[in-house]
Amino acid sequence: MTRLTLTLLGPFQATLDGAPITAFESDKVRALLAYLAVESDRPQRRETLAGLLWPDMAERTARTNLRHVLANLRTVLNDRDIEQPFLFTSRQTIQFNPEANFHLDVKGFTDAIAATTAHQHATVEACETCIARLRAAAKLYNGDFLTGFSLNSDLFETWITTWRERKIISHQDGFFLHLINLLIGGAGGFILGHQRSTGPSLPKNADLGMQYHTWSKPGIPNPLAAVPDWGQRLAQYKSYPDAPHVSLPAPGDARGLTLEDAIRQRRSIRAYDAAPMTLDALSRLLFHADSINAERGGTRLRAAPSAGALYPIETYVIAHRVDDLEPGLYHYAVQDHTFARLHTGNLRNEIVCAGLMQGFLGEANIVLVLTAMFQRPRWKYRERTYRYAMLEAGHIGQNVYLAAASMGMGACAVGAFNDDAVNALVGVDGINEAALYLLAVEARLFQKNKHPRTDAHPRALLRKEV
Repeated sequence: MTRLTLTLLGPFQATLDGAPITAFESDKVRALLAYLAVESDRPQRRETLAGLLWPDMAERTARTNLRHVLANLRTVLNDRDIEQPFLFTSRQTIQFNPEANFHLDVKGFTDAIAATTAHQHATVEACETCIARLRAAAKLYNGDFLTGFSLNSDLFETWITTWRERKIISHQDGFFLHLINLLIGGAGGFILGHQRSTGPSLPKNADLGMQYHTWSKPGIPNPLAAVPDWGQRLAQYKSYPDAPHVSLPAPGDARGLTLEDAIRQRRSIRAYDAAPMTLDALSRLLFHADSINAERGGTRLRAAPSAGALYPIETYVIAHRVDDLEPGLYHYAVQDHTFARLHTGNLRNEIVCAGLMQGFLGEANIVLVLTAMFQRPRWKYRERTYRYAMLEAGHIGQNVYLAAASMGMGACAVGAFNDDAVNALVGVDGINEAALYLLAVEARLFQKNKHPRTDAHPRALLRKEV
């Protein structure tokens, strides 16, 4: 008899008779399977499922999508050809068959803890039956419920959070988990990662960064986990509704250097010409750096990778010398590839001073300021938020470098700056949103509708490079 094994405590995994299921056509199919399996105690109405997975779509369209996703799910489960199907379906409802041949780690974990709680014994430590249950529960726990799984649906994300924080964690009695940790060490550590506990030892000279890196490791009992509330999910896009908006030219499909040539020629360039940058060039640069360029399963994806597709990074442009664009400060609205004009005027002195007197920040055509809105991933990734935000800023920075090189322009990343001054310059508080990275860019060789020279190596054009 075909056996389905679902692992939801940690990253999503599904196997049939021990073989990984790889034919899911999208995360929507995985989400439907996870939801039905966990909520298998009752039939689920189709309109409810459609609204859960596609909350922003008209009901008719969402139900059509549900039928398509359900068909794929039944195919990958081979559900039509087995004696005891995993799914019961009708025109109105869908239910996961609770009597099917399957194993769900969530059920095994919660059942084991509940049975231990209800069992009559003098002490847990002296009860061999309960010790065995706790060992089994710890082996099932490989991380948070649906770690790293994300959909473009606030309702589904709320369901994940509810299970993670109220239903799973409610079974994690601190005393039982302490006992698990003593019994089997590492596996119990994953669970205790959300309990107050004594953490790993650190060198006496450990700086704040070393402390954070250690305390934010998966499975490490840590004081960060004592935070009672990691907040709510933020809106996907930041907007300035009262600011004047500036349209950007379509990025077009002009080709520059090949990827291999762009990687070879990429250098940090600090010696700039006086030529202005065209608005077309700026539009293309931003498009290749971090624009929306695809959609998958209802989620709009961008040029740079992001943990859970939550995209905490915001891009501000300090324009010094761009054709058809007033000097000043702009916010890049990635959702529609436009600018919000936040301030007009010459900001050369301000950015040079905030950049610790690095003069090329005032000589470049533009300076990009990458900030992070920490709450965007914080509600989901908690103590690892700052790692992921900084990684994403690095991804975008490399995109800027390669796009600039491909277009015959020069770029230079800057990590040394006065945080408070840069935050004040772009109008963020430095706590909920803070500057992480500066990138100066100049239009050294770029000409509209012409390919950059592939034989002009930056070495011949620079006074200083790294």
